[in-house]
Amino acid sequence: MTPATDSAQIVEDAVLAPSDSDFVRDAIWTLLALAWAGYLAGPIFDPPIFGALVRGNWILARQALPTIDTWSLAGSGLTIANTTWLFDIVATSVQELFGDRGLAGLKFFSILSAILLLAHYLRLLSGEHFIARLTALAASSALFFSGGFTPFTFAL
Repeated sequence: MTPATDSAQIVEDAVLAPSDSDFVRDAIWTLLALAWAGYLAGPIFDPPIFGALVRGNWILARQALPTIDTWSLAGSGLTIANTTWLFDIVATSVQELFGDRGLAGLKFFSILSAILLLAHYLRLLSGEHFIARLTALAASSALFFSGGFTPFTFAL
């Protein structure tokens, strides 16, 4: 083997075989993301989720999307476009099958997925694991504390 081949093999081994520190770093990140998603998921008390359940029950009962607002005082009788119909159906189905714990689990996994997908996408853009993960946690915090984890977030 030539020195160039030896150095190429060393680089390839380092790239393909993750070190123990990579494993520890990824394990810590996974635990942190799980803990943070668990904190953000918290109890289900957001009024939009109850609206989603009502609309989901209506959609499942009639097998059609609503076109007239019959649920709010201000918009009663007005034409609407239900942009969250898929979330409404999923949330209603999960609650019917698994109850409130299932709904809490859906919220937890939705938040965890958002954090992990954002961190992955930011890592692809920046190439930096730490900055991408830190930014994903900060963005999820800002989204949560601004009231952004609603059916409308996941309808986009």
